[in-house]
Amino acid sequence: MEQVKSILIVFILIALINGCHKNPVTAQETNTDLVPLSIGNTWSVCYTEYDTNGVVVGTPRSTTDTYTISKDTTILGKVLYKYFNLWCINSDSGLVKYNTTVTNGVVKNSFKYIYPYPTQKGNVYDNNDIVVTAIDTGITVPAGTVQCIEYKFYDSGVLAYQDYVSRGIGLVKEEMFNLAKPAKVQVVLELTSYKINAPQPGASRRDPFGTS
Repeated sequence: MEQVKSILIVFILIALINGCHKNPVTAQETNTDLVPLSIGNTWSVCYTEYDTNGVVVGTPRSTTDTYTISKDTTILGKVLYKYFNLWCINSDSGLVKYNTTVTNGVVKNSFKYIYPYPTQKGNVYDNNDIVVTAIDTGITVPAGTVQCIEYKFYDSGVLAYQDYVSRGIGLVKEEMFNLAKPAKVQVVLELTSYKINAPQPGASRRDPFGTS
């Protein structure tokens, strides 16, 4: 299960509003970041693992983790926050992560979108690798019931994982698939609790691709 958790960390992000809430939240409204990034914000999650027949392995939701934004840093002139082990920033077009690639020994640093936002059902991004399949779907997890945007992520045309993300909340639930056809769920992550602090001064949306 530890290996599964390590794989999931590469993919995911999460969040909710002002203390350990369990109230429904509208998925898409203006002037609020999809994922609140502020020092001290904390999200707790649980995991359920499935075998190839769709049967739960072990005890459901027995494996847990807690993630806290403990610091920020400046990269390429932008203030980023460490969220689920990824350095991230909010922009006017969604949540963005700092990305490093190495090609033929050459290191390239850039920013890459994770959750495009605002968005609409049917929108496609990143060469068809990200598809928005719903913008107001109700999802129930141990932390409560919230309205979410549904993002599907593909790897070479094969469904890799599916995220349910709520405005001002971030990732509420993630289903990780086995990269095969037909796709089968391997691991499900669910939000169990959260604590959100007030935004840091100057931590509102910024354009990582521009000069703002």
